[in-house]
Amino acid sequence: MSKKERRFKAVKSLNHVEIVIQEPCQVRWADMEGDNDVRKCHYCQLNVYNFLSKSPQEIINLINLHEGKLCAQFFARADGTMTMESCQDQQCIELVRGNIQVKSNE
Repeated sequence: MSKKERRFKAVKSLNHVEIVIQEPCQVRWADMEGDNDVRKCHYCQLNVYNFLSKSPQEIINLINLHEGKLCAQFFARADGTMTMESCQDQQCIELVRGNIQVKSNE
């Protein structure tokens, strides 16, 4: 189920940290149990947080709570940045889901 490591730049509201997905998840969100905010992945048994339903401050709080290591889903743009906004502007290329690690750019 794993693919090559992926790296994304977080948006300004998330302090421009680097988001690293070492093992992208191939399990569909619809196949996980839970609600719109968090679901349980039956493959890895981890909670997957829906960054699309969170404010930047809620995401920062989750990252801090999990020490920068958690599973999440978000949209990826062609330029390598992540966004939690809808992709109506056609710049988003995919919905990314997986076990993330957050690395500070400091």
